Amino acid sequence: MGLLSVFLNTGEKKGMLSKEWAISLESRITTQLSIGFLNEESIVLGTASGKVYAINAQGKIKWQFAVVRTLSKEEQFFRENSSSAAIKSTPIVADIDNNGKGEVIFGSDEGILYALDCNGKIIWSFKAEGPILGSPYVFDVNNDGKPEILFGSTGGFFYILSSSGRLLSQFKSSSDIESQPIVIKDTPMQILQILFGTNDGTIYSIDSKCRKIWEFKTPNKITAQPAVGKLYGDEKDFIVIGSQDNKLYALTSGGELHWAYSSEGKIFSRAVLADFNKDKKMEIAFGSCDDKIHMLSARGKKMWDYETNFWVVAPPIAEDFDGDGDIEIAAGSYDNFLYILEAKGRYVIDYMPGIAGITSQPEHYTELVTSEPGNYNGSVLSKAKINGMILSQGVLNKDKSIVVASDLGGIYKLKYKLV
Repeated sequence: MGLLSVFLNTGEKKGMLSKEWAISLESRITTQLSIGFLNEESIVLGTASGKVYAINAQGKIKWQFAVVRTLSKEEQFFRENSSSAAIKSTPIVADIDNNGKGEVIFGSDEGILYALDCNGKIIWSFKAEGPILGSPYVFDVNNDGKPEILFGSTGGFFYILSSSGRLLSQFKSSSDIESQPIVIKDTPMQILQILFGTNDGTIYSIDSKCRKIWEFKTPNKITAQPAVGKLYGDEKDFIVIGSQDNKLYALTSGGELHWAYSSEGKIFSRAVLADFNKDKKMEIAFGSCDDKIHMLSARGKKMWDYETNFWVVAPPIAEDFDGDGDIEIAAGSYDNFLYILEAKGRYVIDYMPGIAGITSQPEHYTELVTSEPGNYNGSVLSKAKINGMILSQGVLNKDKSIVVASDLGGIYKLKYKLV
C-alpha cells in the first residue's frame, strides 16, 4: 500500500495570465531586459543585430541605437554581415547626470562602454581592454553626490568611471569578467565593498579605489550577479551568488563561506532575496539548468522546488502581482512558458490510507521539526506560453504588468490577476 499525496486547499487561490500586447523585433534578443524611467517608463534590451531598443509601456518602439563594428578586411571576408555584432551586455537605465531622466549604459563586444541619453543619442563612450559582456552597475561609491559606473571586461579588468565617462580607477582580476557587480554600502566591517564574479570562479570584493579586500574561489565560472541581504533580519549582510559548478553560495560580508546549496544544473543568474513567508527572515529563490525554480530558507535548506521542462536561466521576480498581500514569483523557462508560483509553496501531506490522526501545519517552515509527514511543493497559480525561449522578464511599476522577452525577438506584456 503506497503513500498518497494530498494538497491542503485551505485558502487556495487561482490566477490567470492574459496578454495585453506583443511586438516582434527584427532580430533575436541577446540580452536580458531592463525596465527604467527614461522620459517615461521604458523597456530596454539588446539584439543580435547590434542594436539597443527602447520600448514604452504601450509596446511602441521609442528609438533604436545601432552599434557599428569595425572589422579588418580579413574579418569582413569571412562575415556576410560585417557592419554589426550582437549586444550581449544587458543595458541598464540610470540617471547618471541628475537631470531627472534616465540614461542607458551598456557595453559592446569591441570593448566600448556607451552612455546614451533618454532619446538614444550618444553622450560619451569609453574603450576598455577586451569585450564587455556583463551588465554595468551604477552607484555613488565615493560619496561625491554623483553616481559612478562600475563594470568588468573579458580582458580581466574591472573599471570605475565617473558619470562623464572618465576613468577613476581599475582592477586586474585573475580572469575574464562577465558578472554584473553589486555594492554593499553598510556592513559590520564599516567599509564599502564592490562585489563581482569571474570566469575562473573567483568572487572578488574590492573597495572604491579598486583595492582588493578579499576573494573567494569556486570551482567554475560565475556569470551571476551577487545578491546581498540581511538573511536573518539582523544587521549582518550576506552575499548569495550562484556558480556554474551547480552550487549557490552564501558568504559573510567578510568573504567566509556560510553555506552552499547544490542544485543539479548550472546557475547563470542572480538569486532573489525576500521575506516570502513573513517570518522576518529572507528566503532565496533562483533558477537553474536542472529545469527547476528553487526556494531555500535563510540557512540554505530546501523549502520547495518546481520543475519546468527546460532550463530556468533568467532571474525570477518577486512581487505581489495581484494585490492580495502575498508575494508571488514570476519565472520564465526555456520551455517557452512564464510561470506564476506561490512564493510560500503549498503543503502536501503524505499518509498511509486507513491511518488517521496525521495533521499538517500549513505555512510552518521551522527547520527544527523534522518528523512532519509531508513537504512544501512548488505551486503554479498560472502559466502562459509564448513564442520562443524566455530570456528574461521584468515588472512595470505602474500596474505590475510583466514584460517577457524571448530569444526569437518577441516582447510580450502580460497581466496576472486572481480569478
